[in-house]
Amino acid sequence: MASDRSKPFETVFIGGGNPGCLPIASLQKLIDAVFLCGHSGECSIEINPESLDRRVERLIESGVTRLSIGLQSFDPENLALIGRNAPLDATLKGIRTALKLRDTTKIDLNFDLITCIPGQTVVGAISDIDRLVETTGPEHISLYCLTIEENTPLAKRIDRGELKAMDDLAQSDILSACWERLAMHGYDHYEVSNFARTDKKTHYCQHNLRYWQAKSHIGIGPTAVGTAYAGSSAIRMKGVGDAALYAAEGIFSNYSFERLEMNELIEEFLIVSLRTRWGIEKKVFNERFGYEFDEAFSSAIERYDSIWKDLVVNDTKRFKLTEKGMMVLDSILIALATAFEISNTKGREHIDT
Repeated sequence: MASDRSKPFETVFIGGGNPGCLPIASLQKLIDAVFLCGHSGECSIEINPESLDRRVERLIESGVTRLSIGLQSFDPENLALIGRNAPLDATLKGIRTALKLRDTTKIDLNFDLITCIPGQTVVGAISDIDRLVETTGPEHISLYCLTIEENTPLAKRIDRGELKAMDDLAQSDILSACWERLAMHGYDHYEVSNFARTDKKTHYCQHNLRYWQAKSHIGIGPTAVGTAYAGSSAIRMKGVGDAALYAAEGIFSNYSFERLEMNELIEEFLIVSLRTRWGIEKKVFNERFGYEFDEAFSSAIERYDSIWKDLVVNDTKRFKLTEKGMMVLDSILIALATAFEISNTKGREHIDT
C-alpha cells in the first residue's frame, strides 16, 4: 500500500495496546514500510514502560518522533486493580530510559494516566499528576477516566460487591481537581482527556487532532477503523476482528465498508469537535454540511440558553464547551442531536407540503 503512495503520511500512530512488546526488528520493518515515501511530520508509538529499553533508539533514528507511554498510575494497588501486573520497579526503570532517550534524541514524551479507579481519592489522583510532572516534565499527558468493561476481572469484582464503582459526583470531583492541577503545572487542556505543554512550542498530538477534526485517516490491523471523507459524505472501513484471518489474507481484503449518511456524519462531527477546546467553527460546519449551525440547532440553543450559561460559549464564530461543559458533554450532545433531527424533520415536512 505504501508503495502506491506518492507522498509521506502526514501523521502515523502505532498503537492499540502495547506494540512495544514486539521484537524491535519487527517494529523496524513496520516503520520502514510506513516511511517508504518519506518520514511523517509526527510518528507516535505506544509502549508500556516495562517494555521500554534503549533499543527503541533505533526506531527513533528511523523516524519515530513521539513515545506514548502507558504509565496509568504510580500506585501499585491501583495498577493491580486495573490489571497491570508489572512491578513498580520495572515501571520506574522504563521511565528513566524514556528520559534518557529524550535527552539524546529530543523525542516528545506522552504519558497515559488513569483516574477514577475504585477507591481512589482526590489526593491520590493529584499525587500521580504531581509525581509525573515533577519527575519527567512530559510534553503531553493523557488523563483518562477508568471505563469498566464487561466481563473483565474488575467488572466481576464489582458485580460481586467486592468493590464499588465510583459514582458520577465523585468522578466529577476527581476530574475537576486533576484538571485544575494540570493547569497549575502549565498544561493546556485542549481536549477532554488530553493536555499539552505549549511553552516553547505546541505539543498537541497531531494524529489525534485528525480524528477530532474529522479528517480522513486509514486504520490498518484487526478491528482497526478508518474513514475517508469527501465533503458531506464518507466511507467507514473496519478490519476483521480475527487476527489470524486478518494476517492470512491480503491487505484490505477482509475489511468491511459502510457509507455514512449525512445525519451520522453530523452527529460524529458534533461528538469529536466538542471534545476539543476549539469546539465547532460555524463557518466550517456550514461549508461542510450545507446547514447554518445556529438554525440547525436553534431549538436546543434557545431551550437551554440559561442552563448552558456556564457550560458553553456560543458566539457568531464558534460553539464550544467550557471545562464545566466537558463534564456533561454527553447530555449536551444528546440535546444538539435531538434538535437537529427535529429541525431536519420540519425541513422535510415543508418540502413535502
